[in-house]
Amino acid sequence: MSLDLSALALSLACPQEKALEPGADLWVLSDLEGSEWSRKLDWYLNFQLVRSKTHKTLEQSSELQEVIKLWEFDPPGVEVSKQLPLMVASSDLLPNHSTVLIPLGGDVKTWAKRVFELWKQLDEPSLRVFLPKDIDAKSFGMAWPGSANDLTGALVAEI
Repeated sequence: MSLDLSALALSLACPQEKALEPGADLWVLSDLEGSEWSRKLDWYLNFQLVRSKTHKTLEQSSELQEVIKLWEFDPPGVEVSKQLPLMVASSDLLPNHSTVLIPLGGDVKTWAKRVFELWKQLDEPSLRVFLPKDIDAKSFGMAWPGSANDLTGALVAEI
C-alpha cells in the first residue's frame, strides 16, 4: 500500500484562519528569524520570546563568592544553552496552555525529533506546530518520529 503524501499533508494541516483558535494545549514555534508566526505570536506574548534572547544570567556578587570560599561550598552550576526550548505559560494571553520556542538548528528531521521528544516529555498534550518558512506539512509529517495521527490538524503553514 503506497502512502498518498498529498492526502497526508492535507490531513495534518490546520488552516491559517483557524491557527489562533482554541483547540491545542501546546503550541510550538521555531526561531523568530525563521517564522512570521513566531514574530506574530510574540506580540501577543508581550515580546517574551524576543526578550529571552537578550537575557543574561546574573553573576554571583563578590560578597557571595567570599562566603562560598569561606565555607568551602561548591554550589551547583547552572548553564543555560541557547539551543534549549523556551516554554512560556500563555493561557492568559493566547487560547492555549503553553507556547514553546524550539530553535530550528538543523534540518526538518532534527527539528521534528526535538518537537516530538518535548511533546512526549510533556505527556502528549494536544499539539499545534507553527511550521518555519522552509518546512511544509508534508516534509514535517514524514520526519515526525511518531504516528501521523498525532499530528492530525496540528500543522500550520508559514504565513
